[in-house]
Amino acid sequence: MRQRRRPSPVFALAALLLVAAAACSDNEEGTADGTAVSTSLSPATEVTSPGTDDTGGSPTSGGEGTGSTGTASTEQPALENAVWNVVLVADDDTLAVRQQADPAAAKVGDLAWNATGVTTTGGSGSHDGQPWYEVRQGSTAGWVNAAFLTPQMTSAEFAADPEPEQVVADLAQVLADRGDLRPLLSAHGLYIDDRPRLLRFTTDDLDGILTDTTVRSWNGPACGEPCLSATFADYIAVPFVDTRDDTDTVVTLDDLASGPSNRIPESIIRPELAGFHHVTVFDPGDDPAVGGLDWATWYVYLDREPDGWKVVALSNDVWAP
Repeated sequence: MRQRRRPSPVFALAALLLVAAAACSDNEEGTADGTAVSTSLSPATEVTSPGTDDTGGSPTSGGEGTGSTGTASTEQPALENAVWNVVLVADDDTLAVRQQADPAAAKVGDLAWNATGVTTTGGSGSHDGQPWYEVRQGSTAGWVNAAFLTPQMTSAEFAADPEPEQVVADLAQVLADRGDLRPLLSAHGLYIDDRPRLLRFTTDDLDGILTDTTVRSWNGPACGEPCLSATFADYIAVPFVDTRDDTDTVVTLDDLASGPSNRIPESIIRPELAGFHHVTVFDPGDDPAVGGLDWATWYVYLDREPDGWKVVALSNDVWAP
């Protein structure tokens, strides 16, 4: 039977201990307000450094050759004195703060890739259909691309909300039924952590993907290089559903969980996703013959959008030597 535990205090340390490597960018730091620099992996895109080409797009607008624009919702939450985390920025980059809601405007400052406590003043604008917010943090004030922000809340507040676990239950059902993922997903589309790559599937990419027979090359959590060939359903849906439906699986919020491994759990939370809250789905393993090495963990990252919690990204962890 699945159990529910309160978040572990270790999550508070996770942002300080992250060692997952983000791919490097050759652009100047502080330019994360543009379209994701990417390599086409049709129908997915490898995000090599989210938002560093300063062209005015966003993680929701996709890189070259990605198909759908995946435009973010134009309905926005109350902005005056709302507090946010920076997300989807690599740990070798920063989020540019600009004089106006335009990536071509003068840069007046930077926000760290893991910045918290970013306050919106109530001012909002747009560029090419993408919302921008007027923000302040300490002595830094100006405009940022809203696609790189997620509402800030404590782990206790997150745990008190029953909706995140229901979203994950709904996700498991859709994956099992080979249904339509898109109503459950954020405006960003869906990121898959295929270490060391971060893959992004746009809304158009995800149309019918659970019944698509296209075989793709995947790195796998224990490989770090292409080593697996499988459809999206076989690589994502089958193992996720198997993990969640196991009789001893434990579902937790903002937690880190793993079985025997030489990798520390904190390293699984990659920098671009660290600002999001997540639901952890952990199967501690069943086969005594392998000494618990058949454990598996899935992390479901969520973003709070105007119509509720939405899935942003998935990552999984298994035993690795």
